[in-house]
Amino acid sequence: MNKELSKIRDMFFAGKSAFEKKQLNTTLKKINLYLGKIVTEDLLKKQKKLAPILTEIFSLSFPGKLASELGTKLNKDIYFNFGSYLLKKSKSDKNISKKLLHEYLNIFRVNNFLTKIYDQKKWEKLIRNLILESNFKVSTLFEQRVRDYESKTLFKILHGQTENNYSYETVNEHINNYKK
Repeated sequence: MNKELSKIRDMFFAGKSAFEKKQLNTTLKKINLYLGKIVTEDLLKKQKKLAPILTEIFSLSFPGKLASELGTKLNKDIYFNFGSYLLKKSKSDKNISKKLLHEYLNIFRVNNFLTKIYDQKKWEKLIRNLILESNFKVSTLFEQRVRDYESKTLFKILHGQTENNYSYETVNEHINNYKK
């Protein structure tokens, strides 16, 4: 499975434009299949290289313009089971990095996925517990947005007739300067 998921990771790295429509649909179906298999066969325990590969696949979905399609094709029950599995494993296995949990949580900002799980209470408890277990903070959220929307405008400041735009990257640089 490492080999297949590594291929998917490499394709996600290339971005949406590297896929033909049929190929993208097939790849997204495979992701559901693999997430389900990881849970049922406890593969994160058996294959230590899976966690970093999954982390990269999730993190590449936004800059690669694949997050919307991923959110549409993710099976909500499989994704819930995978999240529950991650929560359980993260308490006992230090190979399950906080970064994987953070990237798992990042998918919840995809509207197509949020629509699927709207008003399902079981998700609230899982998300809350993942946030607590992974020590997910506003700074983590902001770092994800800087990575995904580097040059996108975060703030527009109006001074009379002039407008100053501050991108995620610019704001991040200011924050880092204040930290020093």
